[in-house]
Amino acid sequence: MTNKRYLGFIYIITGAAFWGITAALTQWLSSQVHFTVGWLSTVRLMVSGLVMLIILSRKINIWLIFKDKKSLLQVILIGILGNLGVQYTNMAAIGTGNAVTATLFQYLAPIIIAVFLAFQKKRMPTFIEMLALFIALCGMYLLITNGSINSLSLSVAGILWGIISAAALAFYTLYPKKFMKQWGSALTVGWGLFIGGFAEGLFNPPWQVKISEWSIPSLLALIFIIGFGTLAGYFLYLESLKFITPTETSILSCAEPLAATFVSVIWLHVSFGLFQLIGGFFIVVTVILLSVKPIKLRHPLRRKSNNVTHLEH
Repeated sequence: MTNKRYLGFIYIITGAAFWGITAALTQWLSSQVHFTVGWLSTVRLMVSGLVMLIILSRKINIWLIFKDKKSLLQVILIGILGNLGVQYTNMAAIGTGNAVTATLFQYLAPIIIAVFLAFQKKRMPTFIEMLALFIALCGMYLLITNGSINSLSLSVAGILWGIISAAALAFYTLYPKKFMKQWGSALTVGWGLFIGGFAEGLFNPPWQVKISEWSIPSLLALIFIIGFGTLAGYFLYLESLKFITPTETSILSCAEPLAATFVSVIWLHVSFGLFQLIGGFFIVVTVILLSVKPIKLRHPLRRKSNNVTHLEH
Protein backbone atom coordinates (compact mmCIF):
# COMPACT_ATOMS: atom_id res chain seq x y z
CA MET A 1 0.00 0.00 0.00
CA THR A 2 1.45 3.37 -1.02
CA ASN A 3 1.79 6.36 1.26
CA LYS A 4 -0.80 8.19 -0.85
CA ARG A 5 -3.41 5.53 -0.13
CA TYR A 6 -2.67 5.82 3.58
CA LEU A 7 -3.13 9.57 3.19
CA GLY A 8 -6.49 9.01 1.49
CA PHE A 9 -7.65 6.81 4.36
CA ILE A 10 -6.57 9.42 6.90
CA TYR A 11 -8.39 12.16 4.99
CA ILE A 12 -11.77 10.43 4.80
CA ILE A 13 -11.70 9.06 8.34
CA THR A 14 -10.76 12.49 9.71
CA GLY A 15 -13.41 14.23 7.64
CA ALA A 16 -16.09 11.73 8.68
CA ALA A 17 -15.05 12.15 12.32
CA PHE A 18 -15.45 15.93 11.94
CA TRP A 19 -19.00 15.37 10.65
CA GLY A 20 -19.86 13.12 13.57
CA ILE A 21 -18.46 15.56 16.14
CA THR A 22 -20.36 18.38 14.41
CA ALA A 23 -23.63 16.50 14.88
CA ALA A 24 -22.97 16.20 18.62
CA LEU A 25 -22.02 19.89 18.87
CA THR A 26 -25.19 20.84 17.04
CA GLN A 27 -27.23 18.84 19.54
CA TRP A 28 -25.49 20.63 22.41
CA LEU A 29 -26.00 24.09 20.91
CA SER A 30 -29.69 23.48 20.26
CA SER A 31 -30.56 21.71 23.51
CA GLN A 32 -28.25 23.28 26.09
CA VAL A 33 -27.38 26.70 24.69
CA HIS A 34 -30.79 27.07 22.98
CA PHE A 35 -29.58 28.25 19.58
CA THR A 36 -32.43 27.68 17.12
CA VAL A 37 -32.14 25.30 14.19
CA GLY A 38 -32.97 28.11 11.76
CA TRP A 39 -30.27 30.42 13.08
CA LEU A 40 -27.63 27.68 13.11
CA SER A 41 -28.52 26.71 9.53
CA THR A 42 -28.30 30.32 8.36
CA VAL A 43 -24.90 31.00 9.91
CA ARG A 44 -23.35 27.68 8.98
CA LEU A 45 -24.43 27.82 5.34
CA MET A 46 -23.78 31.51 4.70
CA VAL A 47 -20.35 31.69 6.35
CA SER A 48 -19.14 28.42 4.81
CA GLY A 49 -20.39 29.40 1.36
CA LEU A 50 -18.90 32.89 1.59
CA VAL A 51 -15.48 31.60 2.62
CA MET A 52 -15.50 29.04 -0.18
CA LEU A 53 -16.52 31.62 -2.79
CA ILE A 54 -13.80 34.03 -1.63
CA ILE A 55 -11.20 31.27 -2.02
CA LEU A 56 -12.53 30.33 -5.47
CA SER A 57 -12.66 33.96 -6.64
CA ARG A 58 -8.85 34.03 -6.60
CA LYS A 59 -8.77 31.37 -9.33
CA ILE A 60 -11.97 31.72 -11.36
CA ASN A 61 -14.76 34.16 -12.15
CA ILE A 62 -17.46 33.03 -9.71
CA TRP A 63 -20.07 35.38 -11.28
CA LEU A 64 -20.23 33.68 -14.69
CA ILE A 65 -22.91 31.35 -13.39
CA PHE A 66 -25.36 34.27 -13.16
CA LYS A 67 -25.17 34.97 -16.90
CA ASP A 68 -26.91 31.68 -17.71
CA LYS A 69 -30.59 31.80 -16.67
CA LYS A 70 -30.96 28.03 -16.70
CA SER A 71 -27.87 27.55 -14.54
CA LEU A 72 -29.01 30.30 -12.18
CA LEU A 73 -32.35 28.57 -11.63
CA GLN A 74 -30.60 25.25 -11.09
CA VAL A 75 -28.16 26.57 -8.51
CA ILE A 76 -31.02 28.26 -6.64
CA LEU A 77 -32.82 24.91 -6.45
CA ILE A 78 -29.60 23.21 -5.37
CA GLY A 79 -29.06 25.82 -2.68
CA ILE A 80 -32.61 25.82 -1.29
CA LEU A 81 -33.79 22.23 -1.75
CA GLY A 82 -30.32 20.69 -1.59
CA ASN A 83 -27.94 22.50 0.76
CA LEU A 84 -30.58 24.14 2.95
CA GLY A 85 -32.85 21.10 2.75
CA VAL A 86 -30.14 18.74 3.96
CA GLN A 87 -28.73 21.03 6.64
CA TYR A 88 -32.02 22.22 8.12
CA THR A 89 -33.71 18.83 8.23
CA ASN A 90 -30.61 17.19 9.68
CA MET A 91 -30.33 19.83 12.40
CA ALA A 92 -34.06 19.55 13.08
CA ALA A 93 -33.67 15.78 13.41
CA ILE A 94 -30.85 16.37 15.88
CA GLY A 95 -32.88 18.92 17.83
CA THR A 96 -35.95 16.69 18.10
CA GLY A 97 -33.98 13.49 18.57
CA ASN A 98 -30.23 13.20 19.00
CA ALA A 99 -27.03 13.44 16.99
CA VAL A 100 -26.54 9.71 16.47
CA THR A 101 -30.02 8.78 15.27
CA ALA A 102 -30.15 11.85 13.01
CA THR A 103 -26.85 10.82 11.42
CA LEU A 104 -28.01 7.24 10.96
CA PHE A 105 -31.27 8.32 9.35
CA GLN A 106 -29.30 10.18 6.69
CA TYR A 107 -27.60 6.91 5.83
CA LEU A 108 -30.94 5.76 4.42
CA ALA A 109 -30.37 8.10 1.47
CA PRO A 110 -28.52 5.47 -0.64
CA ILE A 111 -31.55 3.18 -0.25
CA ILE A 112 -33.88 5.92 -1.50
CA ILE A 113 -31.51 6.57 -4.42
CA ALA A 114 -31.30 2.89 -5.36
CA VAL A 115 -35.09 2.51 -5.36
CA PHE A 116 -35.56 5.74 -7.32
CA LEU A 117 -33.02 4.75 -9.98
CA ALA A 118 -34.63 1.33 -10.34
CA PHE A 119 -38.03 2.99 -10.83
CA GLN A 120 -36.59 5.56 -13.23
CA LYS A 121 -34.94 2.88 -15.37
CA LYS A 122 -38.11 0.72 -15.18
CA ARG A 123 -36.35 -2.30 -13.78
CA MET A 124 -36.70 -4.45 -10.73
CA PRO A 125 -34.27 -3.75 -7.90
CA THR A 126 -31.33 -6.13 -7.85
CA PHE A 127 -30.89 -8.76 -5.17
CA ILE A 128 -28.31 -6.59 -3.38
CA GLU A 129 -30.66 -3.60 -3.46
CA MET A 130 -33.54 -5.65 -2.08
CA LEU A 131 -31.31 -7.12 0.62
CA ALA A 132 -30.04 -3.65 1.54
CA LEU A 133 -33.61 -2.32 1.70
CA PHE A 134 -34.71 -5.17 3.97
CA ILE A 135 -31.73 -4.69 6.30
CA ALA A 136 -32.30 -0.91 6.36
CA LEU A 137 -35.98 -1.35 7.28
CA CYS A 138 -35.02 -3.77 10.06
CA GLY A 139 -32.40 -1.32 11.27
CA MET A 140 -34.85 1.59 11.23
CA TYR A 141 -37.43 -0.46 13.17
CA LEU A 142 -34.89 -1.32 15.87
CA LEU A 143 -33.61 2.25 15.98
CA ILE A 144 -37.11 3.67 16.45
CA THR A 145 -38.55 1.07 18.84
CA ASN A 146 -35.46 -0.35 20.58
CA GLY A 147 -37.03 -3.75 19.98
CA SER A 148 -40.39 -3.01 21.64
CA ILE A 149 -43.36 -2.60 19.31
CA ASN A 150 -45.39 -1.02 22.11
CA SER A 151 -43.21 2.07 22.49
CA LEU A 152 -41.10 4.51 20.54
CA SER A 153 -37.56 5.29 21.65
CA LEU A 154 -37.60 8.46 19.52
CA SER A 155 -40.11 11.28 19.22
CA VAL A 156 -42.42 11.29 16.21
CA ALA A 157 -40.93 14.64 15.16
CA GLY A 158 -37.42 13.19 15.35
CA ILE A 159 -38.43 10.24 13.18
CA LEU A 160 -40.17 12.41 10.57
CA TRP A 161 -37.30 14.91 10.35
CA GLY A 162 -34.84 12.03 10.05
CA ILE A 163 -36.72 10.48 7.12
CA ILE A 164 -37.12 13.87 5.42
CA SER A 165 -33.39 14.53 5.84
CA ALA A 166 -32.61 11.24 4.07
CA ALA A 167 -34.94 12.23 1.20
CA ALA A 168 -33.31 15.68 1.01
CA LEU A 169 -29.87 14.09 0.86
CA ALA A 170 -31.03 11.76 -1.91
CA PHE A 171 -32.21 14.79 -3.92
CA TYR A 172 -28.93 16.59 -3.25
CA THR A 173 -27.00 13.57 -4.45
CA LEU A 174 -28.87 13.14 -7.73
CA TYR A 175 -30.02 16.57 -8.93
CA PRO A 176 -26.72 18.54 -9.19
CA LYS A 177 -24.94 15.87 -11.26
CA LYS A 178 -25.23 17.57 -14.69
CA PHE A 179 -24.77 21.02 -13.20
CA MET A 180 -21.52 19.98 -11.54
CA LYS A 181 -20.15 18.63 -14.80
CA GLN A 182 -20.60 22.07 -16.33
CA TRP A 183 -19.48 24.29 -13.47
CA GLY A 184 -17.41 22.05 -11.19
CA SER A 185 -18.14 20.76 -7.71
CA ALA A 186 -16.43 23.55 -5.76
CA LEU A 187 -18.40 26.38 -7.42
CA THR A 188 -21.63 24.39 -7.14
CA VAL A 189 -21.06 23.81 -3.45
CA GLY A 190 -19.95 27.38 -2.75
CA TRP A 191 -22.97 29.04 -4.33
CA GLY A 192 -25.30 26.32 -3.07
CA LEU A 193 -24.20 26.89 0.53
CA PHE A 194 -24.45 30.67 0.29
CA ILE A 195 -27.82 30.70 -1.49
CA GLY A 196 -29.23 28.18 0.97
CA GLY A 197 -28.01 30.26 3.89
CA PHE A 198 -29.33 33.47 2.35
CA ALA A 199 -32.77 31.90 1.83
CA GLU A 200 -32.91 30.71 5.45
CA GLY A 201 -31.63 34.10 6.59
CA LEU A 202 -34.76 35.77 5.22
CA PHE A 203 -36.70 33.99 7.97
CA ASN A 204 -33.95 33.68 10.57
CA PRO A 205 -31.57 36.66 10.20
CA PRO A 206 -28.08 35.88 11.55
CA TRP A 207 -28.08 39.01 13.72
CA GLN A 208 -31.19 37.91 15.61
CA VAL A 209 -29.57 35.86 18.36
CA LYS A 210 -29.65 36.46 22.10
CA ILE A 211 -26.28 37.84 23.17
CA SER A 212 -26.78 36.38 26.67
CA GLU A 213 -26.49 32.90 25.16
CA TRP A 214 -22.97 33.50 23.88
CA SER A 215 -20.04 32.04 25.74
CA ILE A 216 -16.54 30.94 24.86
CA PRO A 217 -17.58 27.24 24.60
CA SER A 218 -20.56 28.05 22.36
CA LEU A 219 -18.40 30.27 20.14
CA LEU A 220 -15.75 27.56 19.83
CA ALA A 221 -18.45 25.00 19.01
CA LEU A 222 -19.80 27.23 16.25
CA ILE A 223 -16.32 27.81 14.84
CA PHE A 224 -15.71 24.05 14.79
CA ILE A 225 -19.02 23.40 13.02
CA ILE A 226 -18.24 25.95 10.30
CA GLY A 227 -14.49 25.48 9.96
CA PHE A 228 -14.01 21.76 10.57
CA GLY A 229 -17.47 20.19 10.21
CA THR A 230 -18.22 21.98 6.94
CA LEU A 231 -15.19 23.45 5.15
CA ALA A 232 -12.51 21.01 6.31
CA GLY A 233 -14.87 18.04 6.06
CA TYR A 234 -15.68 18.94 2.45
CA PHE A 235 -12.00 19.46 1.57
CA LEU A 236 -10.88 16.19 3.15
CA TYR A 237 -13.64 14.24 1.41
CA LEU A 238 -12.68 15.55 -2.02
CA GLU A 239 -8.97 15.09 -1.35
CA SER A 240 -9.51 11.47 -0.30
CA LEU A 241 -11.02 10.72 -3.73
CA LYS A 242 -7.65 11.56 -5.31
CA PHE A 243 -5.96 8.63 -3.55
CA ILE A 244 -8.63 5.99 -2.89
CA THR A 245 -11.71 4.72 -4.72
CA PRO A 246 -15.26 6.06 -4.20
CA THR A 247 -16.20 2.65 -2.78
CA GLU A 248 -13.49 2.87 -0.13
CA THR A 249 -14.50 6.45 0.62
CA SER A 250 -18.15 5.47 1.03
CA ILE A 251 -17.33 2.63 3.41
CA LEU A 252 -14.83 4.59 5.51
CA SER A 253 -17.26 7.51 5.84
CA CYS A 254 -19.19 5.23 8.17
CA ALA A 255 -16.77 6.58 10.77
CA GLU A 256 -19.22 9.48 11.03
CA PRO A 257 -21.94 7.71 13.08
CA LEU A 258 -19.23 6.06 15.16
CA ALA A 259 -17.79 9.47 16.04
CA ALA A 260 -21.25 10.88 16.71
CA THR A 261 -22.04 7.94 19.00
CA PHE A 262 -18.77 8.19 20.92
CA VAL A 263 -19.04 11.94 21.53
CA SER A 264 -22.75 11.78 22.36
CA VAL A 265 -22.35 8.98 24.90
CA ILE A 266 -19.19 10.33 26.54
CA TRP A 267 -19.97 14.05 26.51
CA LEU A 268 -23.75 14.44 26.18
CA HIS A 269 -24.54 11.28 28.15
CA VAL A 270 -26.98 10.06 25.52
CA SER A 271 -28.10 6.52 26.27
CA PHE A 272 -28.84 3.86 23.66
CA GLY A 273 -30.49 0.53 24.04
CA LEU A 274 -28.91 -2.65 22.73
CA PHE A 275 -31.46 -3.00 19.95
CA GLN A 276 -30.91 0.61 18.88
CA LEU A 277 -27.19 -0.06 18.53
CA ILE A 278 -27.96 -3.16 16.47
CA GLY A 279 -30.34 -1.12 14.33
CA GLY A 280 -27.66 1.49 13.73
CA PHE A 281 -25.23 -1.26 12.73
CA PHE A 282 -27.78 -2.63 10.24
CA ILE A 283 -28.16 0.78 8.60
CA VAL A 284 -24.38 1.15 8.26
CA VAL A 285 -24.26 -2.33 6.68
CA THR A 286 -26.64 -1.15 3.94
CA VAL A 287 -24.15 1.57 2.97
CA ILE A 288 -21.41 -1.02 2.65
CA LEU A 289 -23.63 -3.34 0.59
CA LEU A 290 -24.56 -0.59 -1.85
CA SER A 291 -21.03 0.81 -1.98
CA VAL A 292 -19.59 -2.38 -3.44
CA LYS A 293 -21.87 -1.99 -6.46
CA PRO A 294 -20.56 -0.21 -9.57
CA ILE A 295 -23.03 2.65 -9.09
CA LYS A 296 -22.28 6.12 -7.83
CA LEU A 297 -24.56 6.68 -4.89
CA ARG A 298 -22.62 9.37 -3.11
CA HIS A 299 -22.20 13.07 -3.66
CA PRO A 300 -18.87 14.85 -3.23
CA LEU A 301 -20.44 17.00 -0.52
CA ARG A 302 -22.57 15.53 2.38
CA ARG A 303 -23.99 17.30 5.32
CA LYS A 304 -24.23 15.93 6.95
CA SER A 305 -23.04 17.41 5.73
CA ASN A 306 -22.42 16.04 5.22
CA ASN A 307 -23.04 15.82 2.77
CA VAL A 308 -21.32 14.87 1.20
CA THR A 309 -22.96 12.71 0.76
CA HIS A 310 -22.89 15.38 3.54
CA LEU A 311 -21.46 18.57 4.21
CA GLU A 312 -22.63 17.03 6.09
CA HIS A 313 -23.41 18.25 7.75
